Amino acid sequence: MGLAVCHRHDFVGDRCHWCTIEELDARAAKAAVFQAALREISRWRESCHEYDEDMGHDPRSFDEETVATIERFAAEELKR
Repeated sequence: MGLAVCHRHDFVGDRCHWCTIEELDARAAKAAVFQAALREISRWRESCHEYDEDMGHDPRSFDEETVATIERFAAEELKR
């Protein structure tokens, strides 16, 4: 590994402690956004089913492939 210079913190080395913390904070924030999005998708689907049930409609179907794609993308992003 080569040495890197942190111009913000005048630290020479692989990484500055503060930059590492900032990077981890950014990843945590990103994960929180994706987790919140997955929760909202789940709530929306649940509310649609409840509405259909209350109104006596046939339960609507969701494009499972699209939902699976969204969930897979979110899971991959959470791993980063």
